[in-house]
Amino acid sequence: MICQKGETTMGSGITAKCEKCGFKLSLYSGIGMLYPQHYEEMILKLVSGGFGRGVERFYAEHDHVGVNFEEKIYHCEECNRYVTKPCLDMYVLDKPPRRNYAGWSSALPNGYYKCIMPDELEELPIGRKYIHRCYKCKKPMQEVNEREFLEQLDNGKIKCPKCGGKMSEPSLILWD
Repeated sequence: MICQKGETTMGSGITAKCEKCGFKLSLYSGIGMLYPQHYEEMILKLVSGGFGRGVERFYAEHDHVGVNFEEKIYHCEECNRYVTKPCLDMYVLDKPPRRNYAGWSSALPNGYYKCIMPDELEELPIGRKYIHRCYKCKKPMQEVNEREFLEQLDNGKIKCPKCGGKMSEPSLILWD
């Protein structure tokens, strides 16, 4: 299910196939039932520098930070590549989060706190916007709006990242 702003989907995805070369595109977004566990793993990766020094430094410079690890779709306009990646936008919180997800997630070591759901962060100003870069050309990638992407697929406006042919046969995937 593709949600409006302010709603968090458990997980959705889009598939399409190139009419010319047969390339299959599968893109996913949202969060799954294991998001709190995923959040914990991603925080540990973040504090060890796994997302770059700028992200690690921002996290260390603030007492309470929420990070959006929701999977989103990104597009490189230079290479016409589409990828699914965690958002990684960071938010400065005025106090630690209050919500406890009934044992979904355990407290993190070294005083880190429990999972913060993406919809809890949406009303806050972004403290650090993460810029995803294309792995091929290193240019900044743009976040893809799923509704607009589906409309463009239906109208034949999405081109194959491999050969430039028309992508068709769109379908929606729901995942946990």
